[in-house]
Amino acid sequence: MRGKIKITLEQLRIAAKKPRRGTPICHDETMKVLNALEASNYEAAPLYKYIKEADKCFEQARLEKKKGKASTLYHLTKYLEQKK
Repeated sequence: MRGKIKITLEQLRIAAKKPRRGTPICHDETMKVLNALEASNYEAAPLYKYIKEADKCFEQARLEKKKGKASTLYHLTKYLEQKK
């Protein structure tokens, strides 16, 4: 079954508040967009600033995930005594 899924703003808020292992990515920015959506009477123009912030946050999170974590060997080399 394909088509649009209709959910309410309240359902989005409940989903955002569900307990998870950690905080969701860009949770604060997402909540700002959801709150502003209702306040702006569901018009896009007043939301531009909040959407731009959320996009920037998601892009930064994507880059951090892509970069990955430094290896243990990298961290241990900081303590290595180099003899010259």
